[in-house]
Amino acid sequence: MKPKSQEVFIPGPAGRLEGKYYKNPKFGSPVAIVLQPHPQYGGSMNNKVVQVAYNIFLENGFSVLKVNFRGVGKSDGVFDNGQGELSDAAAALDWIERENLDYSQCWVSGFSFGSLICMQLIMRRPEVNNFVAVSYDWGMVTDLARRNQARVVGKLGVEHVWVSADIQKKRVNIKKNFIAWLSKPEIGMVPILMAGDKEWQKQLFNAAKNKKTKYIVQFQSPFEHTYFKYGFAGIKPIFTSGNRSESYTEKYFMLFKLSLFYMKKMLSNPKYLNSSLLDSLKGFFSFYFKTGKILSLFEFIKFDENYINEYLQREFSWECDDSTPTTWRIGDGTAPIYNYIYWIYAGFTENDFFRSNQIREGHLTREKALKIIHAENQPRPEQIRNYCQLIDLDYDFVMSQLHKLKMNSLVKSWDTKVGS
Repeated sequence: MKPKSQEVFIPGPAGRLEGKYYKNPKFGSPVAIVLQPHPQYGGSMNNKVVQVAYNIFLENGFSVLKVNFRGVGKSDGVFDNGQGELSDAAAALDWIERENLDYSQCWVSGFSFGSLICMQLIMRRPEVNNFVAVSYDWGMVTDLARRNQARVVGKLGVEHVWVSADIQKKRVNIKKNFIAWLSKPEIGMVPILMAGDKEWQKQLFNAAKNKKTKYIVQFQSPFEHTYFKYGFAGIKPIFTSGNRSESYTEKYFMLFKLSLFYMKKMLSNPKYLNSSLLDSLKGFFSFYFKTGKILSLFEFIKFDENYINEYLQREFSWECDDSTPTTWRIGDGTAPIYNYIYWIYAGFTENDFFRSNQIREGHLTREKALKIIHAENQPRPEQIRNYCQLIDLDYDFVMSQLHKLKMNSLVKSWDTKVGS
């Protein structure tokens, strides 16, 4: 016989919260709450995914509670853009803990919007430990990124670990590779300028091991794939959207061809055979040959760019970069220079690819995307100048070398305005 749940009304910050609750009679049973998807898109505790999660907890010996956020069903109040809903979730968790003082474990789960609230909740609870934020500094992380990260982890009360490379050595390596690239420009070799940051995955796994953290979650959007870089290396990309995923054979054959491409280009340009080579190889292997599983937040919740940007700015005073309307890559000091190179050579940048992915998934119309990328692709001379200063290269020398390349009309227009 299936255990019976009961309707409950618990005290919340904006009035009572409607819930459904099952209490396991066994002493020391674990407790769990399940949080609903977005209230303004039809979400409630009666959502099918929420009900499945609720039943799983119930059938596995938990005392479990699911609630309607404020303004949903019989719950009092009105929608509060996530802040009030976080308080509702905290009230629900407090209630089930009071009802089960002998609980052995405390679990929090959510679906879509509920999982976002869930993550914020567990970072604020003293009974949850081993939640650690990790950042890798390879010498090109912007001050803007540092300030934004400090605000977020500070407000959430999360431990933040900075793993720093040998910054001076990394910048010297970048300089050597950039000089090598300028001596023989090749569009497929542009990623060599970012090879130094590819160790971030290795450092992430090391930090998780040291902190005894079981799961690694990254917040990369699902639209950040830049397959065109494989194409510039003469390799047909493997697209992995929807239910399509690459096989091991496909993946490693593609990596083999990519390795041959880099090897051939380096041998044809001896300036690449410098002291940065070992560092580049380490970055390549640590990035493409992962040693563990990294979860993506947006495998569990919908990526809504506008909502995320508004939430970060409202809750954490998130800073944007005045030189560009995009919030993507503003923490990467190399993005302005390599996107400028892509625009000179190909007439498009990573921004175009990002927006194209959004069009294919129905997040943007083509007309709106074209307006956005026109603004996003404007060159950023001050950021390029900062990049040159960090790696000790003369800005005028770099720009004069780039101007020798075939330029499209937008770049010519920009050059005329700023006089190089």
